[in-house]
Amino acid sequence: MGKNMFHYAESTCSHRNVCCDICHVSVPFSGLGHHKANLCVNIPKLCPRGCGSAFIEARMIQHQYECPKRFIRCDLCGCDDSFADELEYHLDGSLRDNECPMRMVICSECKVSLTSKSIDVHCAQNCPRRLIRCNYCKSEINAIDIQNHIRLECQEVKQFCNLGCQQMIRLTNMENHQELHCPKRNIHNGNTNVTCQLGCGIDVKSKHYFLHMTEKCPKRLVSCILRVTS
Repeated sequence: MGKNMFHYAESTCSHRNVCCDICHVSVPFSGLGHHKANLCVNIPKLCPRGCGSAFIEARMIQHQYECPKRFIRCDLCGCDDSFADELEYHLDGSLRDNECPMRMVICSECKVSLTSKSIDVHCAQNCPRRLIRCNYCKSEINAIDIQNHIRLECQEVKQFCNLGCQQMIRLTNMENHQELHCPKRNIHNGNTNVTCQLGCGIDVKSKHYFLHMTEKCPKRLVSCILRVTS
């Protein structure tokens, strides 16, 4: 009987100890399945961060510092909610819901470099190449050119008649005014000297006055060909 009991305890009893064939730890036979599924340190387990890799327990500890799905800190903005394998996309703006606000971007219009968080305000309010509407003719003009446009080009802006009648006339009507309505039209006939109103001190023939103000006067406003802004 004792011999049979010993044989039963060694080969049949569910509470007998058996050796895990993977980690070689002695465990009750009834718990062997649970041990292999959850406790055995030599059975690879999936990374809990969700990267898809599987490691034994001893290797898993090191993997936590290498896992592509670990959170990593951005040196530019200081946020720490980006996965390691997505940091480059955070920095280049590819992740629209998690782009770095401190990365440098270039304005497509004026080519100035500034931070991503500043680009919208820059384009709407500060970019010298943004389009703004002329208050007179309602045309859309680059911000850098608006003063030049208003002073020299806008046909809806009123200017003093250069024949000296002291009337303010829209540029669109200036030629008609000087030919038909200006009280001094018959006196000058285009040959009277008129002092430039832009302040250069030059006297020009009235018939050449507009050409002088728009193309020759050293005090006229012009746009920098390099688009350099202060």
